[in-house]
Amino acid sequence: MIWKRESVTTWGRTCFSESLVGRPENHRDLLQYITDNQDQAPIIAYGAGRSYGDAPLNTNKKIIKIERLNRIIEFDPASGLLLAEPGLTFLELLKVFGPKGFLIPVSPGTSFATIGGAVANDVHGKNQETAGCFGHHLEWLELMTPNGKTIRVSEKENPEIYKSTIGGIGLTGIITLIAVKLKKISSSYLERKYIKTKDLEHSISTLLDISSSKEYSVGWIDLLNPGKGLGRGIIELASHSKEDNLKEVNINLKPLITGNHNNLNFWPNGLLNKYSGKLLNSIYYQKVSTSANEHLVKINDFLYPLDKLRSWNKLYGPAGFYQFQCVVPIHNSEKIILDLIYIAEKYQAPPILSVIKVFGLSGLGCLSFAKPGITIALDFPGKSVSNELFEQLTTRVISEGGRIYLAKDAKLTPEQLGAMYPELNVMKQTLSRYGLDGFFASDMSNRLEIN
Repeated sequence: MIWKRESVTTWGRTCFSESLVGRPENHRDLLQYITDNQDQAPIIAYGAGRSYGDAPLNTNKKIIKIERLNRIIEFDPASGLLLAEPGLTFLELLKVFGPKGFLIPVSPGTSFATIGGAVANDVHGKNQETAGCFGHHLEWLELMTPNGKTIRVSEKENPEIYKSTIGGIGLTGIITLIAVKLKKISSSYLERKYIKTKDLEHSISTLLDISSSKEYSVGWIDLLNPGKGLGRGIIELASHSKEDNLKEVNINLKPLITGNHNNLNFWPNGLLNKYSGKLLNSIYYQKVSTSANEHLVKINDFLYPLDKLRSWNKLYGPAGFYQFQCVVPIHNSEKIILDLIYIAEKYQAPPILSVIKVFGLSGLGCLSFAKPGITIALDFPGKSVSNELFEQLTTRVISEGGRIYLAKDAKLTPEQLGAMYPELNVMKQTLSRYGLDGFFASDMSNRLEIN
């Protein structure tokens, strides 16, 4: 097996690692990569690189990219049960199963993510309030362990390892097979409606009042508009069309930015900053129509709106960007979010893009992010971020019993992680008990002292 030294990064483009990278073509190749690891260098799996921080990076160690382990093994239309390899992407799933009337129940904000990454981060979508996280729809997983053996884990088989794998950022082994249930749909379209809000309180109250009335809900809020209109936004609601208009899903992902995407690095400070962000926010807020009529929209256009901007992360410039995503209690969410905004203003780091959603279900994993509350994601240009900024933001979230999403994290400390994730020690004990401690490791697990 060939290990090739490469520079590897993730979507935020703020974390990098020089690593030995392997690309198995099949299960046999993967077995050789694991068992021929004579120097016992720690290994971590890498999906599509759509996490934002250092979760799948491994400086001076080894990374196994699972992109070629992307086969559909079996599908049962009667039950909706799909068996597939971890490198399969949400885009590939939609192309194959959308026209057949099936959809993955929970999807992140990009179709380019892999289902292996979805397990490792226990991802959520715009329907978390009712559908939960990716882990809620799993039947079982198969993992390759340090000795090369493959084990099955589920709520009944090896339940401790199963619970440490869902949301476990790849520390229990390399996922080789995923059994997940797809849901039946009658249409390749959603009925979408927009509602405009006037300020943060209105945005939160509107989202809470009507989110459960539709299958999907999400709120964009403008935190660059000062004064009384701070936090004004657009609440987006959607449900699957009831019409029997299931057609071939036309996945039109022609990039809106064409040519050499590296040219986006031409602007040293990036195209997205507080000035351009304020202008774009204003244009978007005024442009969006909130007529009473619901409009049909293709599934992919609703679930993955930014995928047409293939390299939108480069709009932040060479310094990349950080995302701070947390979940906080509903009852005090407005006050907490205002405090986060004021902290950002104090450090002259205005969030360029801000999104809120309602969470209704807790994730199943020891390190699953989701729990009932309001989640907000704040995007900061890399040049504006300091450790002190994230320290204060995180401290405020912890003070209210909230937590930070590890898929987006690059700044947490071990102490902060322990304060937010009460089952962290359960996972550490499981890794140690089953001989998994340290063989699978990453820059994140080292930074957070998980193993």
